[in-house]
Amino acid sequence: WQADGDGLYDVQYPGRPEINDRARIVAAPDGRFSFRGVLPVAYPIPSDGPIGGFLSALGRHPHRSAHIHFTLTAPGYDDLTTALYPAHSPFLGTDPVFATKKSLVTPLREERDPQRW
Repeated sequence: WQADGDGLYDVQYPGRPEINDRARIVAAPDGRFSFRGVLPVAYPIPSDGPIGGFLSALGRHPHRSAHIHFTLTAPGYDDLTTALYPAHSPFLGTDPVFATKKSLVTPLREERDPQRW
């Protein structure tokens, strides 16, 4: 799942009953998977209230790097929730929630050939 172009997740819209910007991806038996989606965007977290004061006191900005969340599940294993960060994203390394790790940064490429999807 990911935030939309306004930097909001579907659950942040009051009264919105439908789910947006989410997908279910099933891996092949060898573990490979692919998906097609909208490129995520960077967005600011709310910077008013105590979090804004905290960020200001630390001299940090409120902008999250663009990212896509994943929850990985498999029978017999603990679930893992993580995210991938496009290598071109601004704010890599300065994410205010300290979630961007080098091992989660990945290059993205546009693939237009349906045979490769």
